[in-house]
Amino acid sequence: MLKANPAAAGEYMLDWTFYANDELKVVYFDGTEIKTWYKDQADNYKIGADSDKVGNCTVYFNPDGNSEWSYTYFTVQPKGTPIDPTDAPTDAPTDAPTDKPTDKPSKAEAGYYLVGTLNGENCWFVDDTATDRMLSANPAVDGEYMLDWTLYANDELKVVYFDGTEIKTWYKDQADNYKIGADSDKVGN
Repeated sequence: MLKANPAAAGEYMLDWTFYANDELKVVYFDGTEIKTWYKDQADNYKIGADSDKVGNCTVYFNPDGNSEWSYTYFTVQPKGTPIDPTDAPTDAPTDAPTDKPTDKPSKAEAGYYLVGTLNGENCWFVDDTATDRMLSANPAVDGEYMLDWTLYANDELKVVYFDGTEIKTWYKDQADNYKIGADSDKVGN
């Protein structure tokens, strides 16, 4: 789920790891079904095989569009590099579906999740909407898990193990939380 960009009003952002040939869009989900597709045509934003957008990136999205972006609504920016003005949407594949899915996001699976007071929201739970907070295995360090996230001042967090039905383990298991201070260098991506 994209979060409000504290540095740009009306803009949203999400850190993500992309692979060559990934294709993407942004959608607005009202809690029951997808209401709006960005953009609404069949063509997708494609990460090329030799793109500098393979790897850790940030997606910046503005539902009102932004004339400075080469793509109508969003762009993908490798972390720490400027926006590439040559980004462009791909042509629609010939077998692109004409019906837009309206089902809910994937059900939360068993795994490790970030929970807490995140971006001022109560996220002390794991449900179908928490799939964006699931940690993935770090391919570089065996037994370690990771998640890109944007943190705000005063966020409080823990990691939990969710067995697919309920939270089984809290890390750490006492009442105290990891808190991001108001002047912390951990505010941001």
